[in-house]
Amino acid sequence: MHIDFLRTNEASWLKNPDDGLPAFIPAAYMPEARLRITAYRELAEAAQTEDLDVLRENWTDRFGHLPPPTVHLLTATEIRIRAARKGCSILEIQEGKLKLTKNGKYLQINGKFPRLIGDNEEEWLESALDWVLDL
Repeated sequence: MHIDFLRTNEASWLKNPDDGLPAFIPAAYMPEARLRITAYRELAEAAQTEDLDVLRENWTDRFGHLPPPTVHLLTATEIRIRAARKGCSILEIQEGKLKLTKNGKYLQINGKFPRLIGDNEEEWLESALDWVLDL
């Protein structure tokens, strides 16, 4: 999965917060590196949206309200999981277009890639989720 506007590195995003949508577990939210590493491993192992619900609940119970970068990370992971469950092997978002590959072929509408709807990156992420849900 590649989403051109997501910034998954907290340190580089903090240097230039106007460049992209943050999608990570902030150190201020989950202070111990060991816990963040475990959280990222659990996120990578999530195979169903129910797994994300469990992670969301566990993290909220233990660390409090989810910060926006973590919400974005969970949304991106949900997009990956749902696209995979619909048989998509590759998912990319580039320049506001959703590019999905299924059985080695791009999925297009009338010969074009679906355009994401919204005025900002957060809305584009939600639009990508809506497209994947509608597959």
